[in-house]
Amino acid sequence: PSADKPSLAILHFKNNTGDESLDYWKRALCDLLISDLSQSRYLTVLPEDRLFHILRNLKLLGVEDYTTEDLERLAAKAQVENVLCGNFIKAGETIRINAFIRKISSGKDIVLTSVERESEEEIFSIMDELSRRIKIKLELSAAQISMDLDEEMEIITTNSIEAYKYYTEGRSHYRKGYGKESIPFLERAVEIDPEFAMAYRLLAVSYGRFPGYNNKARYCRRRAFELSHRASERERLLIQASYYRSQSEKSWDRAIKIFQELLRIYPDDYLAITKLGVIYRYLEDWDKAVETLKKISHIYYYTSHFAHLRRALCAQGNYAEAREIAEGVPVEVDPFQYPYQLALNLFFHGKLDLALREAEEMLDRRPEFPPALKLRGDIWLCKGDWIRAEEDYKKCLDPKGLDITWVKYYNRALIRLSSLSFSLGKFERAIAHLKQGVEESKTLDDKGWLFNFYMKMAYARLKKKDIKGALGECQNALEIGGG
Repeated sequence: PSADKPSLAILHFKNNTGDESLDYWKRALCDLLISDLSQSRYLTVLPEDRLFHILRNLKLLGVEDYTTEDLERLAAKAQVENVLCGNFIKAGETIRINAFIRKISSGKDIVLTSVERESEEEIFSIMDELSRRIKIKLELSAAQISMDLDEEMEIITTNSIEAYKYYTEGRSHYRKGYGKESIPFLERAVEIDPEFAMAYRLLAVSYGRFPGYNNKARYCRRRAFELSHRASERERLLIQASYYRSQSEKSWDRAIKIFQELLRIYPDDYLAITKLGVIYRYLEDWDKAVETLKKISHIYYYTSHFAHLRRALCAQGNYAEAREIAEGVPVEVDPFQYPYQLALNLFFHGKLDLALREAEEMLDRRPEFPPALKLRGDIWLCKGDWIRAEEDYKKCLDPKGLDITWVKYYNRALIRLSSLSFSLGKFERAIAHLKQGVEESKTLDDKGWLFNFYMKMAYARLKKKDIKGALGECQNALEIGGG
């Protein structure tokens, strides 16, 4: 977090109503307050998804009464100076929110004046008022408060309490890793409020995790983009940049400019940093990719940015640093970051026996781990044991759970099997593997992989001096435009 800005983590609220049917507000109030305060240029607020991962890793999910030690541990993990705790009660239809801010350095509590309204329907108004009081207590100046970005919650989320309830439930399932279970809740949220930009964005991400949903993911990304004026400045820029990033490479310049603008306003936004770093990596601008992704190398609650950073470092030839980065990732976050990078380093340096040992140790712990299976297949291939290589590649074709990670290794294994068959002079078998990839990609509407397989088939036919067939495959690739 920026040293010159107050930093804050907001915990789930405690339900003091005695009515379990209102438990959804425990998370929803937290989400709303984070969304509201995250607009600020003058505060650093812990994002809700990082909060979830920290609570889970500290075994504090579901805890309602936090000890002083709990708050100190959480603040240390989150790297924040302040932690907000709160509760809500009801008297008839009137709802009241109580909260305090624990200043970790002194252990003192700053009690906020309670905020109440006559019904749940005014909950957005409560959050707007509570946000203003928090800024005052965190000693933002009157000038900073008046100049700050602070749209009303009904404008930047939804004006429907019911839609927000479904959104919160969908988001909760998504954070727990139940992406498919989140979809019906998010679909219901946008059905109730067809202009709910944040719900469309998360729905696009949820669809995007599963093959076969590409059209729905594209539709939701486009709707979020069209409705981005109904989101906070931070969310609007993220939606727009992500939309251009998801289009062809021709629009990546626009994505880069928007991500840079977002980071000018919010320098610590880890999503923007990750997505911008990934674009640089795909453009093979390794220096910019490494420089960008290193800005969040201290965040250990996600692993995707580490994977991209490791790959960019390896592309630079910095294998030792890639290994150090992987070694720093806590085992409880990802037990395979370090052993996988170690195995890759050994493989790239030609130390095949040592790489093989590392790959087999990973597979002893998780026998169906696709990256280790493919790596072991590559090692066998380099050792000249084509039979064992083929066995491992075929194991990658066994379904491990229908998600985009599995599809990636499935398709890579098909390409390896095709190359292996071609090297053995088994041309028809090689083409059969590629055709299998074509059919699977058509079924899943995955134009990127479909383009890939057509080009591989064109190359295979060209090697066989089948010029007409190669041209036909190139034409098939051109017709889909490479996704």
